[in-house]
Amino acid sequence: MQPDDALKRKLAHLAREEGYAGPAFAPFLRALVFDYAVLTGVIALILWSADSVWLYALLPCAWVVIASRQHALLILMHECTHGVAHPSRVINDFLGEILCASPMAVSMATYRQAHLAHHRSPNTDDDPDWRRKLDDPAEAATWQFPQRSGAVLGFARLWWRSVTYLARSLGENSAAGNTSHSPVPGLKAMRLVLYATVALLLTAFGGWLWFVLLWLVPLVLVLPLIMRFRSIAEHFALAHTSVYDGSRTVIAGGLERFLLAPHGINFHLEHHLVASVPFSRLHALHERFMTNEQYRRQAHVNLGYLTGQRPLLRELFAPT
Repeated sequence: MQPDDALKRKLAHLAREEGYAGPAFAPFLRALVFDYAVLTGVIALILWSADSVWLYALLPCAWVVIASRQHALLILMHECTHGVAHPSRVINDFLGEILCASPMAVSMATYRQAHLAHHRSPNTDDDPDWRRKLDDPAEAATWQFPQRSGAVLGFARLWWRSVTYLARSLGENSAAGNTSHSPVPGLKAMRLVLYATVALLLTAFGGWLWFVLLWLVPLVLVLPLIMRFRSIAEHFALAHTSVYDGSRTVIAGGLERFLLAPHGINFHLEHHLVASVPFSRLHALHERFMTNEQYRRQAHVNLGYLTGQRPLLRELFAPT
């Protein structure tokens, strides 16, 4: 056994023995209600200002906030993928498939197959996420860091690649994906009823234009870049010499967490070490792990995404 393997086993045992692992429904429910409340509030504000000159100023801000909550729903789906939203597998999968995945037109069951393979062999040829990013040379070039450009130009170059990458990923993992392994009875029928109900309501109230403007536009224009930056933070611009620098944790402020890393996904190193720990306990687990001198020395931790004492941004773009 390698020294870092021994430490990993020790930390995983500690997390389970001290009660960090296991489902946590109340925090998950609060997070889900918060995300839907924000979405409802922002959409209501835009509809209220529809006949006002304020619409043109509010709309770009609304796109950013809506995209951040679309991302947040995907992160909560990820939580259900690991079975830590609710102790009941049926309830856990209902929450993930219907309330988190369906609005984004993806299948959690399909995502689960690829994501658990990612956890078994992260950053290797056996990792579907890794291969999707690096098998194509043109795509792979956008995941190599540091890039020789300034941050503004670098993000501009990444934007179109992010849009096409997300479109391909969503296409591979569509709402028509595999749900046969879910214990939720009638799951496909529930999806169809949900989509039919939304379509009828949009038709009855003349809401299709607003659906495009307030759901599809942020999904295409903003969400891809948010997801690209978060994905880079998780597994790229790293040394990949051990499990402790094959992923990173980012200690971020409230605004950065809201926009880029909702629901504890910034504690990604801890998540990879003990995937059975729900997001609501990852911060406490990080602090507990940091009391271990070896872990503190080896773990790749950034202080901030865009700003801070040691932000991720400095590791992504080298001056031209």
